[in-house]
Amino acid sequence: MKKLFIIITLLILSIFVLPVSTKAYDFVALDIINEYNIKVDPKSDGSLDIRYHINWTVLDDELEGPLTWVKIGVANKHVKNIKSLSDDVIDSIRYYDDDGSYIRIDFKETYYKNQTVDFSFSINQSRIFTLNDDKTIVEYKFIPGWFPDSKVTKITIDWKDNANLKFVTGEVIDGYYHTEDSLDFDGRVAVEFAYDRSVFPDLNPKKDYISYEDESFIVGLMVVIVIVVIVIAIIVIVKIAENESNDGYDCNSGFSGSYYWYYQYYMPMHRRMGYNKHGQSIAPSRPSVIEAKSMGGHSTGGSSCACACACACAGGGRAGCSRKDFYKNPDLEKIKEALDK
Repeated sequence: MKKLFIIITLLILSIFVLPVSTKAYDFVALDIINEYNIKVDPKSDGSLDIRYHINWTVLDDELEGPLTWVKIGVANKHVKNIKSLSDDVIDSIRYYDDDGSYIRIDFKETYYKNQTVDFSFSINQSRIFTLNDDKTIVEYKFIPGWFPDSKVTKITIDWKDNANLKFVTGEVIDGYYHTEDSLDFDGRVAVEFAYDRSVFPDLNPKKDYISYEDESFIVGLMVVIVIVVIVIAIIVIVKIAENESNDGYDCNSGFSGSYYWYYQYYMPMHRRMGYNKHGQSIAPSRPSVIEAKSMGGHSTGGSSCACACACACAGGGRAGCSRKDFYKNPDLEKIKEALDK
């Protein structure tokens, strides 16, 4: 009991007390993003081919270790054609679900303080557009994944020019609408574009924008519905079982239990019909209440027979996160040892 009390206490501390204690730490910027370039080419089906180029410098390699992998926020999980454009730097690249939608990149090398990694990759992002009320205009509001704990010295977004654009962001440079900015911690930038629907002959209006949060809500709702259905089914089954148990008598007998099964299946038919084996009428062979109870049945009282947003990406970040992981997944044994000391 004492051990159980200690474990419960530690769990409560890990959930409520320890996260609050993070305020005692001074914030240290682990990295800085020198360049964050995004080039976008809309496709005939309304999806976007997006190319990313990132220049990333490590500022601290002690608090959470050196840089070995990063995650870059994308609009939702509907990404395909994920390709490394820096095979000399990138060891592996894949979609990464981590309380949001990301592209995870593992590097071939380990990067320490003041070292810089320069890498590029591309994806095709679908479920990214929205339609106006009369379904004639295809609209985009694009917010690239941002970095809560890192500043971005320079971010550029280049969006392919098209004569049918209804409203635009930025100026045209080399055939692309160009937007440039810098971002503070957790900063983000958005660009907006709209086209006549005729620009997208292969567009499926049912495949409009859906965010990670939207999908999570839908999945959560489905899980709740399934659980409710299962609970209702269990309640119904239990009620039916109770009814059969409480009212499991036969129209011809008025009682149930072990004798009921004898009467129903083992008693000779002529005795159940009220005749002896010679065809002579006899009194019904129904036991008394006491006899029925002694045989495992119960009296029934002689009853008669009854029938029964548009594209707000999650943030991006680096690998490690040991400090955050400590508070999310505390080592209870080490905490207990420290408390004992």
